Amino acid sequence: MIKKIFLFLTLIFSINAFACVCSGTINSSYSKFENHIKNNLNGQIEALKQTIKTIKKNQEIIDKKNKTLLKTNKLLEDNLLKREKMIFNLIKQNQLI
Repeated sequence: MIKKIFLFLTLIFSINAFACVCSGTINSSYSKFENHIKNNLNGQIEALKQTIKTIKKNQEIIDKKNKTLLKTNKLLEDNLLKREKMIFNLIKQNQLI
């Protein structure tokens, strides 16, 4: 009976000893994996920051172009109204003659 208990305890300690040997490898692998993931995420964060900067610059350019187009449309509209008035007045004068 004592031999069985001794054998059992020896088996448990040997498993724990083996686990302790593996724990260093497990920790090392986990640490490498964690660093790999962190580096990839940091790279993605930097890429997103650059993309956001580019989007903001493009938005500013588009806003400027929109303002210019609005001004151009207003000028064209005013010019068209003047021409329509001129045509109306010419038709009116032509009918009076």
